[in-house]
Amino acid sequence: MPRVRTSYKKKRNEESLRMLFAFGSNGKGQLGIGNTKDQDTPQRCNFRFGNDESPGTLIQISSGGSHTLALFDSGRLFSAGSNDVGQAGPKPLFSSQSYMVEQRLNFTEVFLEAQPKRIKTCLATWEASIVVTEDNEMYTFGSGPYGELGTGKYDSLQPHKLVDFPPPNSNIVDIAGSVRHVVVVLSNGQVYGWGNGRKGQLGQSKQGIVRTPQLIEGLAFHAKQATCGREFTYIVGDPGNSDHQYLGPDKWNLRSGIPQKARSPPLYRKSLGSSWRGISILDTSGEILSWGCNDQGQTAPKNLPNITQVAVGSEHTLALTELGQVLAWGWGEHGNCGPMLHQNGNLRNNWHESWNEISLHPLARDHDIQGIGAGCATSFIWTTSDYGGD
Repeated sequence: MPRVRTSYKKKRNEESLRMLFAFGSNGKGQLGIGNTKDQDTPQRCNFRFGNDESPGTLIQISSGGSHTLALFDSGRLFSAGSNDVGQAGPKPLFSSQSYMVEQRLNFTEVFLEAQPKRIKTCLATWEASIVVTEDNEMYTFGSGPYGELGTGKYDSLQPHKLVDFPPPNSNIVDIAGSVRHVVVVLSNGQVYGWGNGRKGQLGQSKQGIVRTPQLIEGLAFHAKQATCGREFTYIVGDPGNSDHQYLGPDKWNLRSGIPQKARSPPLYRKSLGSSWRGISILDTSGEILSWGCNDQGQTAPKNLPNITQVAVGSEHTLALTELGQVLAWGWGEHGNCGPMLHQNGNLRNNWHESWNEISLHPLARDHDIQGIGAGCATSFIWTTSDYGGD
């Protein structure tokens, strides 16, 4: 079985991973910081290793109801948080109960099979995880009472590969999901989905529980990307045009309230994301278009500076500015938007038009920030280097 490293390589790799910081909801250890206390300021995440090779550079964070996935450019996947139904993936087996607790409270490596597989993207739903390998294979594990696993199974403690998916002569180019459904965009422009389709989020012909991948019919354009909220799916085409399709109910004016700029070309979209009840588009000019429910200040505040990255969580958003600042707004009861909260869990008294600036000092230099992530009342920031203070 793999053992914890020693000597110089251990020191080098630990330093390379001190770049991930987390704050917010942490009742199951999903922040990976070694405890189960909610945090309203960034805390350094802990990683435990199974071999002597550095995992490389962090490229993606995906956080579900009570577990988090962290993917590196080497294709290695780590997870933290609840593994009660297998959602955090299989880990090295040790007899010590204390080590099993440590696996839950810190990021430890996920092993899909006996032979390592390089993973290119990952997704965490409420209690399940989906990963795509560089060989274009898709594995799912965890709990899927509404069909989230896509295998026909209700739950799976071990990763299972989806059979005959994707279809021949197609590659997976994007995956998206929310609490109870998943969609996959293929290189041929088609979109498949599974999970809870009762609100039409998997198309009008798939209203109900869908347990295996099914084609979403009726798209009139070549899909490039998708995002999912709790009861909806939003699919878009080429980043330079305004091709789009909204699937689901018109709650919170998500269909009728699509901004004119999102409907009319040219729309130079840089990124796309959604909360449980809203949608956000970052364009190449640094402007955020957002619409949907705003009862907790979830939509983008006015007068934001130019933004380079956006990460949308369940009911909050993080944004990285051109100057390297991290801003947060929305529902922040668990500390996921930082401190200075109003009594109802939102930011300050004028929370509809305000944001918090999140600083990493003294843990790291703010100008070293490279990426941000957001999940179910969880927030993540990663940097290029470690820093212990002045």
